[in-house]
Amino acid sequence: MKLTFEKVSPDTQASFRCLGWDEPAFDWPHHFHPELEISEILASSGERLVVDRFDTYEPGDIAMFGPNLPHRYKNWKSERSHSRVIQFLPEAFGAHFFDLPELRSVRQLFKDSGRGLRFSERVRDHASEAITRLFDAPAGPQRLSRLLDLLDLLSDDAGRETMTSIHFMAPEKAEQNERLQRILNYLEDHWQEKLALNEVAKVACIRNR
Repeated sequence: MKLTFEKVSPDTQASFRCLGWDEPAFDWPHHFHPELEISEILASSGERLVVDRFDTYEPGDIAMFGPNLPHRYKNWKSERSHSRVIQFLPEAFGAHFFDLPELRSVRQLFKDSGRGLRFSERVRDHASEAITRLFDAPAGPQRLSRLLDLLDLLSDDAGRETMTSIHFMAPEKAEQNERLQRILNYLEDHWQEKLALNEVAKVACIRNR
């Protein structure tokens, strides 16, 4: 399971990227990027791996991944795989924009996304409508405003759930990515087995306390 760095290019004349994916199937590699990502599944169901945790997804699923958080989607048998993805760097809006007191809850959302977030059914329909409005808006102030509306909506979801281990921190250095790659290879080889923490620690070359 090779960990791949994804180079994200923003939309032309935009500070963030809106990407629609509509194909018979998808099997995205395990990858990471410095951008925050919001992902909505419109059609398809399958398996998702976020660092050290597997779960499943289905139409309507909305998730968020923090900077450099490895994640992967793999669909099961499906005639159509349709998703919408938003990727952005917070600093693209200005070095201290999200330090504004009005955006306190959004800052917490960004922090929580470092472990991956899955949003509750309570907000999914409203969030999907907000994503549609965002995608329909032309590049410019209106689209930026609608991204902020979406972030505000997601930040208000008290039922959102984190995906990864509470101890996980996204890698910032090359040697940390190499260590993570060893762990991912081990998980792929032993995913059907009951894993012992001390065995994973040996693979990662860390001390189990």
